Amino acid sequence: MRHPLLNLDVLALVCESISDTKTVLSFSLVSHALRSMAATRLLSMKPVVLKDERTIRAFHKFLFTDSQSRLPFFRVLDISISEIKKEAFQEISRCILDLLERATHLECLTLPYPGLTLVYSADPRVLDTIIRISTLRELGLWDKCDESEMIVKSTRSAASLRTLRVSLEFLPIGWNSQAFGVKVSEVDTFLQHLIPTLEVLDTRKTPLVLDTKGAEYPAVRSFVGSFAEGVTCTDILVSKFPALDGTLGVGKVNYILRLDLPRQQHIRASNQDRQKQKSRKHLDRVVGDVTALFVLGLTCPVRHLMVDGIRGLERLQIADILRSTPPTHLKLSSMLYWHGNDVFEDLFPAEVIPRLTHLVLVIEYMIPRMFDHHSYSDAVSNMNLRVLLTQIIASICTLRLTHFRLFIHYFRPNAASYVPHSKDFVRRMATLDHAHLATELAHALPSLQYTFVSTGGQCGPLCGTSESDDFNKPRHTHCRWFTHSAWKNVPSGPPRRLDTNVMEQILVDEDLVLSDADNCSLGLQNTWEEEETAPGPFPE
Repeated sequence: MRHPLLNLDVLALVCESISDTKTVLSFSLVSHALRSMAATRLLSMKPVVLKDERTIRAFHKFLFTDSQSRLPFFRVLDISISEIKKEAFQEISRCILDLLERATHLECLTLPYPGLTLVYSADPRVLDTIIRISTLRELGLWDKCDESEMIVKSTRSAASLRTLRVSLEFLPIGWNSQAFGVKVSEVDTFLQHLIPTLEVLDTRKTPLVLDTKGAEYPAVRSFVGSFAEGVTCTDILVSKFPALDGTLGVGKVNYILRLDLPRQQHIRASNQDRQKQKSRKHLDRVVGDVTALFVLGLTCPVRHLMVDGIRGLERLQIADILRSTPPTHLKLSSMLYWHGNDVFEDLFPAEVIPRLTHLVLVIEYMIPRMFDHHSYSDAVSNMNLRVLLTQIIASICTLRLTHFRLFIHYFRPNAASYVPHSKDFVRRMATLDHAHLATELAHALPSLQYTFVSTGGQCGPLCGTSESDDFNKPRHTHCRWFTHSAWKNVPSGPPRRLDTNVMEQILVDEDLVLSDADNCSLGLQNTWEEEETAPGPFPE
């Protein structure tokens, strides 16, 4: 008896409903007939990231092997070229030009290094082709590039563009005793053709000066900026972006303001007074370092607060921030470089307890240089992982968390110019029992449903390590490693370990993500060569 065949149209619908990459890849292995479905599904799901000659050649070959069926699903492109051999310029230029000219459905184009991309493409037609694309909804020009101004001003996607991420370093930067950065009037003039329709604006690479309201951006719902002196006038921010209710990023402030607590308190008090007359109803996500968030002085509800670069001496500021805007989701990042492990003492005020359910702690054990007088070198040299974990558990045991993610990472440079590191800390990191830690947390927090633990480290210099070295010149890193685990608490018995794909999905669904600053600091945005993660004398 012949078994009935499953209709390919039904299988196509099944493929379109799959939301994770691994399942799509498994689906493609069922039969040859399903591979084309899986290929187009992957194209529509994931951004295409081209980072070197190999990936550019490989994707070009893949796409044009079946261009008729694949090109319509080619919608998100990230060209992250940082280096290409000179003899390959012509071929790579031809490949990039083919992709850009034939991508008639492209919705998102990201050029993290636009200047390098245009140099390596070595063909003036590439710039013109980028400008002529008329289907973009999102454009990212991250790094400094003189051509970025022309691309944004001349793009034929002005009517459809909703998200713009751009470095504004080509605009004039002013400097006086009160502020440093690009004035908003300059930004308004530059973006005047996009102001009515932009929904997401990210200018974090260039400091801004909020000296006047200027033009109103009626559709912007998320704004990420950088303010060297902090946001000193929240009423201008509210008036300029009246619809903003998504993400507000305020970056980090300059070093002088971080040391001037009286001035911080003055700016904060002024901003909170201004919000009594004009404030937001709520914000979904707010991101910044401690000082930037402290002077901002938000009083509206915030769902997800992401605090970068915590120092031990800033505990009082953190408590004030959490007291005035208690979130449901909180991400805190701290470097033990600055304070040892005492940052966790009395970190969470009582106002946080009723609301906070999701907490992410990112802790980096960094080794300071001998001449760094702002670090706690004794605490760093004698760091004890068991003591650190005990203090973390003690600090969060009064909370009513349902989801907790802990990410601990160390960087151990091999150079005499750094203070001695704690060998015991590094050894214990490598052998940490995740299951035991998850059990400890389950006992300490009865409300906890899920625990996520990540440990990792790297050793070896990332840059010059002596006065004769070029400090900015990259060096190889060895022994780079990570271990991740996820645990679900059950009514009886120890926590149950979850599969990796389940862990990754929950982290996304529950918004237990790291900030861009975390990803950069941990090197998670980089592609690491095999030699850079090769085993070495580890742990030491």
